[in-house]
Amino acid sequence: MAGSYSVLTERRACMRLHALEESASARLGMPVVLARAEPDAELSLRASEYLYLAAMKQERRKRDWLLGRNALKQVLAALSRDEDTSVISFPNRQVSLTHSCGVSLAVGAAIPANGIGIDYEPLRDINRKIARFFLNDAEAGWLAQQAEGVGTAELLRLWTIKEAAFKCYPRNAGMLLNDFTIVNMDAAVTEVAVHGDAGRIAIACYAYDSGWLSVAAFSNEAPESS
Repeated sequence: MAGSYSVLTERRACMRLHALEESASARLGMPVVLARAEPDAELSLRASEYLYLAAMKQERRKRDWLLGRNALKQVLAALSRDEDTSVISFPNRQVSLTHSCGVSLAVGAAIPANGIGIDYEPLRDINRKIARFFLNDAEAGWLAQQAEGVGTAELLRLWTIKEAAFKCYPRNAGMLLNDFTIVNMDAAVTEVAVHGDAGRIAIACYAYDSGWLSVAAFSNEAPESS
């Protein structure tokens, strides 16, 4: 089986997020490409991708996969890279993707990178007790000081920061979100420290589409001491 396949039942187009690209590139100190999957355009798959999709049993998983690959393909095309996503595994030093509640976004590093990550979460009602599963004591203490209405939104913001950091860290196998520490929880531009690693993870976090979007970049270089 060769060639490409058009998935006519799942029409998705990708939209480049140029304003966010410019801002995130400046904040992370690295040029990046950002894209979002949107309706109304056809997605073509390579033979290997089509076989991967055909093996999936759940329709919801298929939809999520198609959305993610659509955004990812747009990023790969913008970077003039091979658009065959079947050869990409995560964590990946050059690309990352996220999908939640029908929204899918992808990010790619425009230069050789040590790691890149992205995460998006829409605002919704969640139990604040989940904080103990991914925040350390200092982070949880900061969150507890936030007002009830604000606290839920802040909890989701911190979640996207840690998820993006986790995704961008190339040696995340066996690690937990608690192994990543947010340096400044108040800031839209912050850093995340990794337990046992002197490198740093730069984070750019945005209010986006009724939720939070975080983009992360990992550097092997330790931050300079003052």
